[in-house]
Amino acid sequence: MDRTIILPTGDKIRFEAYKVLHIGAHKGEEAIKYCSMGIEGWHIEANPEIYEELKAKVNSCERQYSFSYCLSEKEDEVVDFHILNTLQGSSCLELGSVKKNYPKIKLQKTIKLKTTTVDAMLRRNEIPTDIDFLVIDVEGFEMSVLKGAKKLLELRNIRYALIEVAAHPIHKGQADYIEVCSFLKDYNLYLRHVMFNGHGWADAFFQNNYWDDIGKKIEA
Repeated sequence: MDRTIILPTGDKIRFEAYKVLHIGAHKGEEAIKYCSMGIEGWHIEANPEIYEELKAKVNSCERQYSFSYCLSEKEDEVVDFHILNTLQGSSCLELGSVKKNYPKIKLQKTIKLKTTTVDAMLRRNEIPTDIDFLVIDVEGFEMSVLKGAKKLLELRNIRYALIEVAAHPIHKGQADYIEVCSFLKDYNLYLRHVMFNGHGWADAFFQNNYWDDIGKKIEA
């Protein structure tokens, strides 16, 4: 089984993850990939209008599980959730410069959702303590989700994280990537790669102590 990934820089790294928590899983597009890599996955999606598609995709793969939760830094808080006409891109935050950058995207409707946290899921034994790969793509709400995952992060089992970030907030109230980096380094997760697109957002790859043997570049 290939456990090597290639970063956009061309660096090859050994990717030794076995359990992923994917928050903002959309329709479960990554479930098959995780399954093929032998990674057990917990997939979380807030949008109730696409959850059934996520559930069906996840149920077709071995050792993949789905939950319909709106994750935040607080439990049992009722929040607005903004559903877009594209469904993808829906968020707890209102659109900011996204409207200018993607003019075809329109707000379809706003619904009310009750929040929970990653740490509450941990407390309820819905996710394991040995998650080693964290993925968060919640359209600007990433920092709030991270703040609700402090107990999980404090366990220091997460070796990799892939977090959607923005150079400058593109949703109202969004934290920028510097704030995310500063938060994660307190949990031994350091930015390894980020390449922003022309609209100022990117998927940032974090790794714990990647200068150690586990993250050393594999020679071609």
